[in-house]
Amino acid sequence: MNKTDTFIYMSIPEIAFPSADTKFIENPYPYLKELRESSPMHLDSLTGLTLITNFDDVKNVQISKNFSSSEPQSMSNNADEKLLNKKPLVMYQMVIV
Repeated sequence: MNKTDTFIYMSIPEIAFPSADTKFIENPYPYLKELRESSPMHLDSLTGLTLITNFDDVKNVQISKNFSSSEPQSMSNNADEKLLNKKPLVMYQMVIV
């Protein structure tokens, strides 16, 4: 670690993500909005997954060497459009909220 390294320490709120709740399944968006407004990350106590709630943070994780053993791929000019056109929830891998 050198003197220019900056670390931000935060506590990650723990939640029980309601992936089996029928009300959540019918309309997940109010709950997801609440998550985004309360913290940039949440730890799901049921699965052990970390949920990242900010679109730009998700993109940074996807291209970061810190979160993968493979080399990051460059983001194309229309990467935002490609990501926005995907389904917003992937329950069992990375959760984009």
